[in-house]
Amino acid sequence: MNRLIFTLATVLLFLSGGLFADTFPISDVTVYRSGATVVRTGAVTLTSGDNLIEVGGLPYNIDLGSTQLILDPSIKVLSVRSAVDSRKVEQSKRQMALQDSIALLDMQKKLIEEQLSILGLNNKLSQDIQANYASELKKLMEYYATETRKLRIELLSVQKQRGELQLALTNLIKNSTDSSQVPQKKIILQLQSDKAMTTELGISYLVSQAGWSTEYDLYMTSLEEDLDLNYKGKVWNKTSEDWSDVQLTLTTALPSTDITAPELQEWWLREHYQNSSYDGLPTKNVAKLSGIYQNTRIAESDEEAYEASKKVASYSEQITASIFKLNKPHTILKQTTDYTVVLSEQQIEADYYYKCTPKLSPQAYLYAKINNVSNLVLSQGYLTVFAHGRMQGKTYFEPNKETDQLEIPLGVDYGVAVTRERIKDYSEINFFRSKVKKQIGYEIVIKNNKSTAIEMELYDQVPLSTSEKIVVDAIEVGDANIKKETGVVTWKLEIGSKQKQNREIKYEVEQPKGMFVGV
Repeated sequence: MNRLIFTLATVLLFLSGGLFADTFPISDVTVYRSGATVVRTGAVTLTSGDNLIEVGGLPYNIDLGSTQLILDPSIKVLSVRSAVDSRKVEQSKRQMALQDSIALLDMQKKLIEEQLSILGLNNKLSQDIQANYASELKKLMEYYATETRKLRIELLSVQKQRGELQLALTNLIKNSTDSSQVPQKKIILQLQSDKAMTTELGISYLVSQAGWSTEYDLYMTSLEEDLDLNYKGKVWNKTSEDWSDVQLTLTTALPSTDITAPELQEWWLREHYQNSSYDGLPTKNVAKLSGIYQNTRIAESDEEAYEASKKVASYSEQITASIFKLNKPHTILKQTTDYTVVLSEQQIEADYYYKCTPKLSPQAYLYAKINNVSNLVLSQGYLTVFAHGRMQGKTYFEPNKETDQLEIPLGVDYGVAVTRERIKDYSEINFFRSKVKKQIGYEIVIKNNKSTAIEMELYDQVPLSTSEKIVVDAIEVGDANIKKETGVVTWKLEIGSKQKQNREIKYEVEQPKGMFVGV
């Protein structure tokens, strides 16, 4: 019996874990465009003098060079090292030890129950002894009673120990997850304290399998109201650990593990051209995205804070980086590829106008022009446009710090009707001796069916000649501006509510007989 009790005490001591500390829960996560800093915190009990603390359950591929400690300033860190976390193997050994100990207790319990059964049977037989053996019977009964009492006390003790071990086994199995098969790291700390204390210890480290990108939802209700812009972050966590109820922070800063100041290198300027103007005609950079013609590079600035109409995150800035600290805890499980959080909800003043190129499309495209973009917190990302209660489409823009204006396409507005028809009385072909002269004319009619006045940029074009044998002459473009280099004709119109305007474009093309010219 003494040997059995010693074995159980040994098992319980083994279960206490020795130097192993429980895996600290994740309390904070800061997500970068690529990568994330994870902070784990937990309480540790230190004695006066040197202490050896092991914190396990850490991702196997963490950047150990990025590891930082958060602890009481009075505590000295003597050494920090890492190793493969063997606690999963130890858990398996502990589980086997528990199961073996429970089996021994079951055998002991069965033996005690059998001894009690034999004592009960002998007690019944002894009652049939004749009266002249009364003195011996009394002694025998006292023996049975004493032994039975001892066995029952021993049985209660075994049952109690079995219950404790069964509870420990249940908890051990419960805490074992599928991720226990994934290799993990542990950090071994040698700490020195001048007094015994229980204090909070924090460990932060950098992981690479995480990040976030920017997305926007833009809502336009009417031409008289401001735009509503929702700034969102799309987070992914492809690590091997769950982020459960953590303080989540998103930042545009770059993760840094270097504590030395950087040095400047040569700064070379190279030729680069961007298409930042809209001519109303197809170019290589014009793409129709879900009903939106996009040919604008949108400006960005992270250098000034903003006033949001409804704050869902605390915003701060560090020179060129934006930091969004979410106001409530979030849970992002491992291997999550798409978790969206709202960073801000803003109302933005905008000027509305239309663009129309009836030669290509008889539809009026609504645009919003935003000034003082540097007062907004924007970065490159996908923009989903909602106008008049409908999703118009999605487009992508990149930052352009060369301008403080922002143009956002809002899609087609069917409240403005546009037609372009050939002027029959003007269009004709005249034949001369060796040449052919073609007269071409179009009338464009714009009708504003809306309850408010509108502004519009109207585009058309006259052809350009690639040969001295072909002569093009613009006869009439009215109050339009014409670019000789491109042949693009632009009218800037103001059209009242329920009003219509018309514009004409006329030109002549002279060419040799027998030459085909596509006009």
